[in-house]
Amino acid sequence: MRDQLKRRVSRHVTEEELQRDQDTGKKMWFLHHFAVTKDSKTTPVRVVYDAKARYQGHSLNDYLMKGENINSDLFEVALRFRESEVGLIADISKMFQAIKIKPDDARFHRFVFRESPGQPVQVYELTTVTFGDKPSPTAAIVTLRHVVAEHATGDEQLNRVVADQFYMDDLNESVVNTEEALQLKSKLTETLKRGNFAIRKWQSNVEEVCDKTEDTKVATALGTKWNLEKDTLKVKAVKSAKDIPTKRNILGQTASYYDVFGMLSGPTEDSSAEAVAVEH
Repeated sequence: MRDQLKRRVSRHVTEEELQRDQDTGKKMWFLHHFAVTKDSKTTPVRVVYDAKARYQGHSLNDYLMKGENINSDLFEVALRFRESEVGLIADISKMFQAIKIKPDDARFHRFVFRESPGQPVQVYELTTVTFGDKPSPTAAIVTLRHVVAEHATGDEQLNRVVADQFYMDDLNESVVNTEEALQLKSKLTETLKRGNFAIRKWQSNVEEVCDKTEDTKVATALGTKWNLEKDTLKVKAVKSAKDIPTKRNILGQTASYYDVFGMLSGPTEDSSAEAVAVEH
């Protein structure tokens, strides 16, 4: 909570503000929140704000519009990522929290908190786009593309990369050589910085492109292990519990793997449909 206040992701709401909102009849919403702990060096504790939590049968998300799904197609991103010689991946740090919301919208993102049982309960409100809000993904993508369109108007490559090769906050791109990769890294970093976005964790099959703080041997590209030294993708296989290797069992096993690149579970011939066609 202190970190969020320091980074201005949230702010304290004074008694005077609360009283003024009540006196003028302004509506507000208090979000349920809880802590999620995980084994992570960068984010050991994460605060989750639940926009789906209900009070008297209503939730905040009931009154929010999702917006159009404009996220890039995952499979198309994967295909283009494998298209050229040099692959590079990166992600935007705390993407949602880099985007401010209107003060009138912040009133619907209030919450109560106290650091210890002996302290009085205080009211706070979130000031940035909130993970869990129905429209947040669309709002984040629109903002990202707007930043590049505004600050890199004539750069067709940069606008194409942001429109086609980001899957939410993850960049997955490929270019023809190291020089182009380094240029793209530099241009994208500087352009996104102008919109308060910090792109980080650059990894590539070319070591010069990688951030010095990142692993230069193995990375994760679209949920799949990518060996940077050998430039190979790896799907983690689990031994089947079924002893008889029938076609059904094999297809069922390969379909159970997370394989966005389609390396294992490709198209198959429908023999039953062929038989029907021959019969007619």
